Amino acid sequence: MLTARISRHELLRVGLRGAVATGMISILAACSGTSPAASPTTAAKAVSSTPVSSAPTAAPNPTTAAAVPTPIPAQSNTQAGGKVTLTLFGGNGLAQREIDYWKANIVEPYEKANPNITINFVNADLNKLLVDLAGNLPPDVIDIETKNLPSYTMRGAMDDITSRIMTSKVNKDDYSGPDIAKVIFNGKWYAIPWDTAPAVIYYNKKVFDSAGVKYPPQTWGDSEWTWDAFLTAAHKLTSGTGPAQIFGWGPTNWWVYWMPWVWQNGGDFNDPTGAKITITEAAFEEAFTFYSNLILKEKVAPSPSQSSIGVDQMFFTGKIAMFSSGSYFSVGLDKSMGSDWDIAAYPMKAKAATRSPADCHALAKAGKHKDEAWQMILWLTGTPGETAYALGGYTPVLKSVLNSDAFLQPNGHVNRKVIAQPLIDGITHHTAEPVIYPQENNLFTTPMNNLLRGSTTVDAMLADLQPKIQKLLDAVPEEWRGVA
Repeated sequence: MLTARISRHELLRVGLRGAVATGMISILAACSGTSPAASPTTAAKAVSSTPVSSAPTAAPNPTTAAAVPTPIPAQSNTQAGGKVTLTLFGGNGLAQREIDYWKANIVEPYEKANPNITINFVNADLNKLLVDLAGNLPPDVIDIETKNLPSYTMRGAMDDITSRIMTSKVNKDDYSGPDIAKVIFNGKWYAIPWDTAPAVIYYNKKVFDSAGVKYPPQTWGDSEWTWDAFLTAAHKLTSGTGPAQIFGWGPTNWWVYWMPWVWQNGGDFNDPTGAKITITEAAFEEAFTFYSNLILKEKVAPSPSQSSIGVDQMFFTGKIAMFSSGSYFSVGLDKSMGSDWDIAAYPMKAKAATRSPADCHALAKAGKHKDEAWQMILWLTGTPGETAYALGGYTPVLKSVLNSDAFLQPNGHVNRKVIAQPLIDGITHHTAEPVIYPQENNLFTTPMNNLLRGSTTVDAMLADLQPKIQKLLDAVPEEWRGVA
């Protein structure tokens, strides 16, 4: 069932992920008074900018799922005595265990340290944000994935915070370079990143132990942890039939989580100039074929009908041995699984590689309490907030916290160096062409579902998508091409 908490943070939950970008271009254009970069025809066809789960089944029309602006309490206006209520919009659709952590370790400590501030914490998806912006009820602090930031910024929804950065003496060298680069466009700052999330392999130790299979390596670039070795392990971990069946791998039909396999194979989404979409090249097609065959041919991963309860639930209950997600999935995971889980590196082919999407905190251009909201952003992205995020399982982008025990040694049984190594070694990649990400993501949704149903092939799907995505890219104003 579609809910208002749909995003990468619930990547593997049951059901097809619906659309939060329907009408995005027209809504943001209305907010900013600017013309959209993409064609109206393309925008009208948009049906999704959020991930889809492992079960590609029909979903309700998402445009009706969050069509009411977020209620902002009357006290959100400055009160007597200088008290203010700030709306913190969690635009990634946090899982419940994440919501609990944010409230206890982010919201409450900030309110305690700042008694004049009350935080109205809203957990929703980007469809909700779009409606709020269009209804002139902007949140004060927006948590948004950096791959969605350029589209919103280009259309005037986000505030230029460059002067605030200079006044506050924020030092970009204190933060992860690749993640800082994703919030600065054309020399101007529009957000500060607070986490990054290298994709790793989560594995259920009980399933490995029962099958007598050695745990996967925790060092990236291990020459013995190849695609072939991964496939061999997945076969050994797959057993049983019907309700008792256990699978070696938990799949997703969200294309961005197939990209690490492309990069490992030496392929990429675009050429080095960023001007040409290269998804029909052999290395790209080969990687997508390998991944889809885990379900369709090798049978080491469940089909859509076999994973209707959601890959995350199958992992919790020992029906799946391995699957991939970002570091945010670990938040509160001990409560569900105790110490029966750990993380490992991706296998490699031509080279080691993974994806590392990031989140950032931004100000809405039409925000009502920018000064107070800015102080909150500085706390969230500074040492106090970054440490609180790190202790929960998120990967901080403030270098001093990334290298601290608060992140590296939180619970004694999970080796977070597996997460830190790809950042240190520079083998992480970010979502390609973020300025058109919502539209390109829309284009992938139905074809990916069809691929895993067996009603199309990888080469046919990519051949159909390449000119459509290239057209979107070609329509982007010159100054916005090639943004991080």
